[in-house]
Order: sequence, then structure tokens, then C-alpha cells
Amino acid sequence: MERIKPLEVLVLDSGDFPGDPGEVGLFDPEDLLQEPFFSHRLPFKFLASEIEKRTGAGVHLLLMKPKNVEFSEELSPEVKKGMENLLQAFLSLWK
Repeated sequence: MERIKPLEVLVLDSGDFPGDPGEVGLFDPEDLLQEPFFSHRLPFKFLASEIEKRTGAGVHLLLMKPKNVEFSEELSPEVKKGMENLLQAFLSLWK
């Protein structure tokens, strides 16, 4: 990332925030009063800070709300549908 110097970086993850399962929310690091639950342990504010320092890029977080936050191999139908909708939205940007 440092070599290509992007203007913006979009990090996709699952996370717990107010909303319905499968819903997507777009967040900026400074908008996060507290870290929502993520599927990893590295705090997003730290990750965003490192990306910004190394690239100068703006960093944004696109979260999809899970149905539950317990580890599971299966995605809920709501999250599967949300992922399909998100994929279609991204694909429509390149048409």
C-alpha cells in the first residue's frame, strides 16, 4: 500500500453496531466513540492510524452487522443476503 499511495482505503469487516443483521454501515475512525465488536482483535483506530501515516490516505470502515457475534462456520441468511447486495453494489460501480 505504501508503494501505490492510495487516496482512500476502504476496510471491510463484520462488526456489531445498531442496525439489522446484514445491514451495512460506513464509518470513519474519528466517528467511532468506542470500538464496535470486530472479527479480529486489532483496534480499527490503530489500523487506520498506521495506514494514514504510511500512505497519507483517508481510511474508512465498511461494516456488515452479523446476526450473532459467536464464532460460527455458517453465515445467517440475513448476512448472506447482505453480502450478495454489497457485491452487486460494488459490481455496479464497474459497469
